[in-house]
Amino acid sequence: MYAGAIIIASAMMYFRVYVLLFIFNRDLALASWLYFLLLFLVSMTTGYFLYKRGEKVHGDKTAAFSNSNPLEFKVAVVFAGLYLLFSAVTQFMVTQFGAAGLTALSFIVGFTDITPFLLNLFQGHYSITSTMVLIATMQVMVSNNILKCAYARLWSTAETTKWTWRGFGIVIALNVAVILLLYLL
Repeated sequence: MYAGAIIIASAMMYFRVYVLLFIFNRDLALASWLYFLLLFLVSMTTGYFLYKRGEKVHGDKTAAFSNSNPLEFKVAVVFAGLYLLFSAVTQFMVTQFGAAGLTALSFIVGFTDITPFLLNLFQGHYSITSTMVLIATMQVMVSNNILKCAYARLWSTAETTKWTWRGFGIVIALNVAVILLLYLL
């Protein structure tokens, strides 16, 4: 059940990133909606089936959640700092290394908070193609999903880790297929 819930929550990343893309780069969003929809639906479906499988095996269990506020001032300050950092680093990487620099950076950034990087990328006026922006977006989501697998390994049971990795394996494979398709287009 936990593996399914993790993947369902991660499916929202595709929706959230698409909304940001639509707000800041409508032309690219309209050209790429099918990729995001496919990734969202496959993630949701995979998560749903894993959740239902776990429900059959373990019954309906609920967990207590903390009441911490994610909108605290210190979180906003960290976000602003990351946004400024990613603005400078993205500008440097694209200017110095072009598309290859952006590809490498997007893989690394996926192991951090991806939103500041993506906001900068969607608003930036870099000398790269829209396709490269989309590839970098897809790449950052792949590495972010790999990070979630690592979290599962560190903080979950072996059973939850096994099913989380299997579920994310499907999602990551599709995400990589989209990246390869974009390179071919």
